[in-house]
Amino acid sequence: MDECLTAGGVEGELRGALALAGAYGRLDSLGDCPEPDDMDEDIDPAVELLREAEANGVDEGETSEPWWYSERMRSRAAGLRDYLAETDAYVEKHGPTPWGRLEAKLAHCRGAKIPLTMHSWQLAEMLLGTGVPDSIEVIIYAWLEAAEEAGTSEVAVTEDQHRIFELALAGVEGFRSVR
Repeated sequence: MDECLTAGGVEGELRGALALAGAYGRLDSLGDCPEPDDMDEDIDPAVELLREAEANGVDEGETSEPWWYSERMRSRAAGLRDYLAETDAYVEKHGPTPWGRLEAKLAHCRGAKIPLTMHSWQLAEMLLGTGVPDSIEVIIYAWLEAAEEAGTSEVAVTEDQHRIFELALAGVEGFRSVR
């Protein structure tokens, strides 16, 4: 499409129709752009083609949807750019691994103790097998810290709570061995 328009020889309404088709083609490929800069690179030529289409007789009623879509995708690109920047800042601060995130959570845990209640045991059990061993480790850390503060090496728990503790500990250890 672009070649037909740049080669010349196509004028008037036909040029407008080709420009509109080219704009649709550019906008259609935006769904395949994983990077916001790539999206911007495809949006700009699409916008130029929409202008070309309108300048060559294509009614605004026919271009309103592609204009709306181009603005929507430009907004998405900006939102994605912001999200990626926030993610990069988070990873820089906490590290790219669950263990870096764990350190951040442990620092919070040390400042605000997780209460050792029946709910914390239920929370740990709910988290088992969900792929968040770092969160489970925060809870285990709180249990162990409570035992240390009490001057014991064992955490006093019921049989069911002990089962949960063992499963959680095995899950954390299993995760460590894979990384």
